[in-house]
Amino acid sequence: MFWLLGALAAPILGAFGFGPLGPIAGSVAAFIQSTVYGAAVPAGSLFALLQRLAMTAFL
Repeated sequence: MFWLLGALAAPILGAFGFGPLGPIAGSVAAFIQSTVYGAAVPAGSLFALLQRLAMTAFL
């Protein structure tokens, strides 16, 4: 079941710039990280959760 969620989430997250190695340069995710968080993304934040999902494809 989790693999299905990961398979569905990966392309959606990728479209916003959440990649398997981190935010993709020039993407919406990179823009949000640089303008809202900078280098210090708080653990447990929505951004951190979305990036973790993109990197691992697991909840």
